Amino acid sequence: MGASLLAADGLKIQRKFHTPEDSPMAFTVPPLPYAFDALEPYIDAKTMEIHHDKHHGAYVTNVNKSLGRP
Repeated sequence: MGASLLAADGLKIQRKFHTPEDSPMAFTVPPLPYAFDALEPYIDAKTMEIHHDKHHGAYVTNVNKSLGRP
């Protein structure tokens, strides 16, 4: 499924809209680019681990479920 748009300068732009069937890949939680304890003493390691692995993980899982992705 696709659509063509006309830009303000008259150029035609092709844009493809993806559906779950077009793109079956599921979203994933990216790893933190730093250690869980890197923000101590401001945020402790356990809080970072829970926030990243549990909370962020749950958001990504729910998005994948709502889009019908594995």
